[in-house]
Amino acid sequence: MRRILSRLARFCLLSSALSALLCLPRSAYSLDPPALKPPPPAPDKFIEGEELRSVDQLWSEPGFRLSLHGLYGALYSADLYSADQELDASLKGVEVSAGARLSPQWSLSGRLQYALAEGTRLSGLHFNASLEPSLQVTSWLSVSASLGLAGIIEFDDIRADQQAELNGQLVAPYDHPQGDPPLARCEGFGRSEALRLNLRYLLGAHSALSAGVYVSHQLVTCLQSTDRVEPDSATPIERRQRWEHLSWGVTGGFSWR
Repeated sequence: MRRILSRLARFCLLSSALSALLCLPRSAYSLDPPALKPPPPAPDKFIEGEELRSVDQLWSEPGFRLSLHGLYGALYSADLYSADQELDASLKGVEVSAGARLSPQWSLSGRLQYALAEGTRLSGLHFNASLEPSLQVTSWLSVSASLGLAGIIEFDDIRADQQAELNGQLVAPYDHPQGDPPLARCEGFGRSEALRLNLRYLLGAHSALSAGVYVSHQLVTCLQSTDRVEPDSATPIERRQRWEHLSWGVTGGFSWR
């Protein structure tokens, strides 16, 4: 009887211990790592307007800017004291601009244009290098004024030299008092001024589509050699003539920051 009671007591103790173990949480005896809480839900994607404003703020920050454009325009001989203005040549070329955004409102850049001038009155290479401050009117519109140097290089005599007799008479460099009749060939440069309207459409944080419209005025001093030299100093004898032009053009391409 005593043996039966002893076994019964052991059985009760074993049952109590087993019941207590089953009541413990699983983490108390499991070897698995504790479960991690799920991450919070991702915020909703910015709407389109918020994305554009964010990119626009990046473009408004100071920093380097670079633009590469194609160019098409026209060059007119101009007499500002009369209504006589004739088309000299059409312009087709490229334009490169490099500079910096100084503040949200102001930029400063250097602009270089190279264009092929083709026409009945002028044929050759036309170039323009200028310094251009710009005022940002809106996020997509800016206006600018530039001052620089413009030049013309003609490779052939495409016009008849109506004063060719001077070549054999001159003993020193000669300045023609008027621009008409023009020299047979022009090689020279002079000052230029321009006004420009710039448009921009942002593609992202680092690139944008850009376009521009400009009008300009230039006064180029053309040189033409007479193939003769001064007898005393051996200085080449050249004929000089000032050409005044008005021009307009449109540009389009890409910009980067």
